[in-house]
Amino acid sequence: MTHSQHAGSPLPYQNAPMGAVVASEAALQALRKTRPWAMAFAVLLFMYAAAGGAVGVGWLIFLVYRFYAGPRLTPPFINFASINLLFAPIALAGGLLAVAYFRAAGRAYWRRSSDDLERASIALKRLWLWAGVATIVLIAFPVCIILVGMFITHDWPG
Repeated sequence: MTHSQHAGSPLPYQNAPMGAVVASEAALQALRKTRPWAMAFAVLLFMYAAAGGAVGVGWLIFLVYRFYAGPRLTPPFINFASINLLFAPIALAGGLLAVAYFRAAGRAYWRRSSDDLERASIALKRLWLWAGVATIVLIAFPVCIILVGMFITHDWPG
């Protein structure tokens, strides 16, 4: 059976290995045990994306309304509600990646195919990459907001 005859998307290189999984039973059990955690993580991220997105969009509508209806808002415009405009889409992307890992890990565990095991590893790698980027954004965004606030208000510490 050739690689193109397997179900699912092709792996990103030629001559991908085929056949039975050469992983230990303990490694496959680890995949099975991480699935509920990945789904719980995805549910939490989707809940935040929905709630945070609604709060962020509500704040944006309020800002536009106040801009046209008056009185004009005074700084600071960026508060905890507006931060959700950035963080909610990031959470949505993380939830989608967690679901992708959940599905790929399940396929790898039940089918025990090296092709599916590799797809699960790729999905996990993408989830970790998202986690790294999200951490950087979560740390850098408040620092940027503080710096912008200091330049706008000229209120320097000390």
